[in-house]
Amino acid sequence: MDLFNLKLLEIIFRYIHVFGIILWIGNSYFFVAADNKIQKNTTDKGIDAQGTLLHSGIFYSLSRFKGVPDQFEKLQKNLVIFKWQATTAFLTGVFLLIIIYYKNAQILIIDPRVNSTITPMMGIIASIASIGVSWFFYHFTTKSKLRNHKVIYATILFLFSVVVTYILAQFFSQRFLFFSVGLTLSVIMFFNVWFLIIPNQKKMVSAALNKTEFDLNLSLDSKRRSLDNNLMTPTVLVSMLYGHMGAITSSKYSIFILFAFAIISVFVRHFINLRNQKRAN
Repeated sequence: MDLFNLKLLEIIFRYIHVFGIILWIGNSYFFVAADNKIQKNTTDKGIDAQGTLLHSGIFYSLSRFKGVPDQFEKLQKNLVIFKWQATTAFLTGVFLLIIIYYKNAQILIIDPRVNSTITPMMGIIASIASIGVSWFFYHFTTKSKLRNHKVIYATILFLFSVVVTYILAQFFSQRFLFFSVGLTLSVIMFFNVWFLIIPNQKKMVSAALNKTEFDLNLSLDSKRRSLDNNLMTPTVLVSMLYGHMGAITSSKYSIFILFAFAIISVFVRHFINLRNQKRAN
């Protein structure tokens, strides 16, 4: 493939990637906000919470069911499952990662000033390995009882992030190190969708159709992962936009600035979520 066609393909995939991210984040933020804002229903046994939305001059009624809604078979044909936005963002992101960063690892991933013994292939392997290790550590930590102790849980994940970043600092250029934090978090966000949220939703639909016992833990676990994605999003966006923030990414304190932003943004998102629940105090 000649250079012009490759660049044209890159432009097309960049556009689709950004558009997919906008749709994915929009869905995520909408549902978290709606969950927090709609009011508990104490009169209808089948409805957990209700609210009224106003958008573009039109009112909408929103209901959150307790478990599986009654007469689910009739509702199934109008069931909308949000998954292709995340998939589009992920697949186009993988393509761009390969043709831009991994293909030009000698320039964009490693830096002789950081470590002159690291080869481009070693940098690529370190990138892939760090993503895999980070996902498994996050996944099993989240599935453990540590999840019930919020401060300990968050502290362990943060310290793990610091350790992994320090190790990668021995391999990567400063700019790719900054970018790789968001890269890892975005993959974790997608894996949350495809390996936990979507499978849980399929089990819920199957239980509804087969009229078998509904496991409420599936809903709770999926919602926790969705909330994790909500909290990670600001840090991912800042990291992914590193090319437009040369003053920060070229600074020797860039990674400290990113971690500081991560801490602040998580607290801000958490505060906003609590405020929407009228629990800001």
